[in-house]
Amino acid sequence: MGGGMGGMGGGSQPDSKSYTNICRVSGKVLDSTGSPLKEVTIILQQLDHEPNPMAQPDDKPEDPYFKEVTTKKNGKFTFSSLPFYHEYKVTIMADGYKRWEQDVRFIPKKNEKKIPFEQMKPDSIPVQEPPRSKPSPEKDLGDIKLIPLTAR
Repeated sequence: MGGGMGGMGGGSQPDSKSYTNICRVSGKVLDSTGSPLKEVTIILQQLDHEPNPMAQPDDKPEDPYFKEVTTKKNGKFTFSSLPFYHEYKVTIMADGYKRWEQDVRFIPKKNEKKIPFEQMKPDSIPVQEPPRSKPSPEKDLGDIKLIPLTAR
């Protein structure tokens, strides 16, 4: 991993627009015995159809992202250069196996309620993790074991 964000040697920080396109989703597809499956179809499609919230008001909204890849002989796959601040669905389809799906988010949670500091009372301050300014740019789905169609 690495590159892209500048290093300790005084590299420049990317502007917010270039930073929004460095997300990545990866994983490894295995059969029920743990052996890698090659040439399995993986589809990644954007679920939300909202324009990037970091875009300028006059930017044209982009079409929803859709990409298809196949696994390598070691079962690994990667989707790179994904637009940030969106939600995606990863779908895995292989002959003889049940379809596998999972949603992947690169957006902050919408249900986080913000209370003005002046209105907080000591006993009403929620205890939670400090908010992160940006979601993680990488999602490793890990080892994904597919279930054979004949399994119950």
